[in-house]
Amino acid sequence: MESVKVSLYYEALCYDSTKFIAFQLYPNYSQLKDYIQLEFVPFGKATHNFVDNKWLFDCQHGPNECKGNKYQSCALAQNNGQDKDVAFVHCVMRERNPADVRKMQKCANRVNIDWNKISSCARTAQGDDLLARNGNKTNNLEQNISFVPTVVYDDKYDDYLQERSLVDFVAVVCSKIAGERPQICANRRLPDRRFFADYSFF
Repeated sequence: MESVKVSLYYEALCYDSTKFIAFQLYPNYSQLKDYIQLEFVPFGKATHNFVDNKWLFDCQHGPNECKGNKYQSCALAQNNGQDKDVAFVHCVMRERNPADVRKMQKCANRVNIDWNKISSCARTAQGDDLLARNGNKTNNLEQNISFVPTVVYDDKYDDYLQERSLVDFVAVVCSKIAGERPQICANRRLPDRRFFADYSFF
């Protein structure tokens, strides 16, 4: 069975990112996890420049967001597996301040990933390099990010699927699954694209 690649481009302090993770991704993950390959890309509408042998970042919601993005990048780079990545990102993003180091440490301990590695990475050039890599990946999207979060399937951006993902992530994933589908997909269908063309969801 070939899995559907789902790339989530998001920001640590973005309300809409939190909303998507909390209400669309996380509650449905357990029933979809065998059918999807998740890629988390924390960066969003930030910018990055290499000046005097150092990366400089400017994030949409300020320096704390850059810090939160960097710590999450370091956690995800450990390759702890999709289940732990989802659990960690969800735990952090549901905090009142997802950039609070103490809260991130609590989440790392809760899902049993190495906090010392995360902290060491985030406080060194390794964290900067990982965040810059996410910036390059974000900037290389065929469609410039106009909304955060942006959800991309199988590395191809689609306006319609992006809009639908924010309100019915399950239906979009189900539409992408070839062959036998999980029970959650029963009676989940996407509206016709012609409807999308004639009506704005937001």
